[in-house]
Amino acid sequence: MVRSGQGRDGTGHRKVLWLVNGVLAGVGGVFLTTASVLVTAIAAAAAVAIAVTVIAVTGR
Repeated sequence: MVRSGQGRDGTGHRKVLWLVNGVLAGVGGVFLTTASVLVTAIAAAAAVAIAVTVIAVTGR
């Protein structure tokens, strides 16, 4: 049985991969923009919390 939001070809895993890649790019962008380690750490913690929440809610 295929879960809702996940195709037979594993598209659900691709969405999670895109999410993780976006988080990594976003955190790098925050550092380049602000050059502040503290702000980057806060952004990274928020990004990890969002990614974990999305993964937990979607069941991946």
